[in-house]
Amino acid sequence: MNETHILAAYQPNKKRPHISGFGGKRLTHETFLQTSLRETVEELFDVEVPQKLLRTLTQTMFPTKVVLRGSYVCVIYTFDQLMDILQICKKTLEKTVYPVFPETLEDLMLKRQPRATSELSHLCLLPLVRGIQIDPLFLRDLSDLTP
Repeated sequence: MNETHILAAYQPNKKRPHISGFGGKRLTHETFLQTSLRETVEELFDVEVPQKLLRTLTQTMFPTKVVLRGSYVCVIYTFDQLMDILQICKKTLEKTVYPVFPETLEDLMLKRQPRATSELSHLCLLPLVRGIQIDPLFLRDLSDLTP
């Protein structure tokens, strides 16, 4: 995220498909930072994250902000940190949902080629505004535009 936008993704294979952030359940041996980085890399690239890569990420990438809500932990990284994460991942990951490993936020969002089984399909930027709503007429327009 930056001061005005946050990266989100469409999850088409959920019971009720929706747009959300990145994340998931903590494995029993993980810290919340390990979980946040593992889930982000898994979901962005549709890969199983090698332990060596996860160790490198947790030793070098520290969140800008952590928000605790009971047992729920929201870990926030900036877009600049996301670019650093991409550079670290590029050295390790081979087969991903990208024909060429993404180097920019634009590449990450627009050059993604998800598999039918991918947890996430499309990435998007959302404005950081309180109480965000999507106009139902705009949603209808979007439905008319989809293939």
